[in-house]
Amino acid sequence: MTKNELVSFGKLWAGMAQVYDKTISDAGIAMAFAALEKYDLQDIRRAINAHVADPSRGQYIAKPADLILHIDGDPESRSLQAWSIVEGSVKRVGPHQTVVFDDAGVMAAIDDMGGWIRLCGVSGDELPFVRQEFVKRYKGYLSRPPVTYPPQLIGISDSHNMQHIQNYKADPVLIGNSEKALQIMNSGNTARGGTVSLSQLMDRMKLAQDTKQLEN
Repeated sequence: MTKNELVSFGKLWAGMAQVYDKTISDAGIAMAFAALEKYDLQDIRRAINAHVADPSRGQYIAKPADLILHIDGDPESRSLQAWSIVEGSVKRVGPHQTVVFDDAGVMAAIDDMGGWIRLCGVSGDELPFVRQEFVKRYKGYLSRPPVTYPPQLIGISDSHNMQHIQNYKADPVLIGNSEKALQIMNSGNTARGGTVSLSQLMDRMKLAQDTKQLEN
C-alpha cells in the first residue's frame, strides 16, 4: 500500500471491526496499516473476507498476523513453495549462469548452503536432504529476515570471467519479479558475517576443485 491508501485502509479495517461489534481507534488503524503496508490493498481485502468466513479463526476479530497468514500462507507451505521455485530454476538455468531471486531469504539460504554452483551440482540421491536443509534455513529467515545476503549467486561462467577479466560484471538471470530481484541485487552485501567451521571450509575447497573440473 501507499500512504495515500491509509484512508481507504482505515475504512476497510473499521468495517471489518463492525462485523465483530468492535470499534477501532485511529491509533489502532495506524498500527495495523504499518504492519500490513507492504501488501496490496486488494490482497488485504481478500484476506479480511477469508478471515471473516473462516469457521475457526473467523470467530474472533482479525489481527494483522491473521491476514498475513492468509496472504502469504503458513511458514511450511511458503518454504516448500520457495524450494519449488529454486528447484525449477536449477533445472531451467543451470550452474553456468549467475542468478538473482526476488527473495532475500532464498538468496541467504542458498548462500548458507554453499552457493548456486554447489546447489546445481546436487545429485538426485542428495536432493531430499538438500530440500530439507533449505526449508529449515528458509523458515528461519521467514521469522527473522536476513540482515545481509549476496547481491548475486554466481555461476560457473561468471566465476571464471571474474578471475580473468578486470572489472568484469555479471549479467544475472532475474528469477521471479524482475523489479524485486533488482532491488535485492542492489541492496545485497557480499561481506556476510559469521564464523566458518572446518567442514564448511572443506566444502568450499571441494567446490573450488569441482568448479575447475567443470571449466576444463
